[in-house]
Amino acid sequence: MSTDHGTYDAMLQEFAGDLLRYQDVRGMWHQLTDHPEAYPETSGTAMFVHYLYKAFHRGWLSRNPYLSAAEKAISSLLGFVREDGTVLNTSLGTGPLGSLEGYLHRPAIPGDPHSAGCMLMACAGPYLVRPPVTMV
Repeated sequence: MSTDHGTYDAMLQEFAGDLLRYQDVRGMWHQLTDHPEAYPETSGTAMFVHYLYKAFHRGWLSRNPYLSAAEKAISSLLGFVREDGTVLNTSLGTGPLGSLEGYLHRPAIPGDPHSAGCMLMACAGPYLVRPPVTMV
């Protein structure tokens, strides 16, 4: 089954619009994206930021209004990194849980290894959208 480019574009536009709807006032997305009572989660927020920047770079999304959302998220993410480099508020990775309560009470593990890579990807995002620099 083949899907045309227009379908993918429409899906991306809808997804990006929903991301803006669920971003909290600090710039974070929560462990359960559509539940504001869930805690702000760093690895998910960082992955959203990385992919927003990738979409700008590839011309799949316009920078307005998504660039300001991505910048706000990066600023907020930096507040979840301790001086020793430990990333806070990373949800413990698991398979699917059986209930909403299970997700809402899933612990955030300081220094969980999968958060470091996500944070690096997010912080590299702005370099994807800058004009190319020739190194000679």
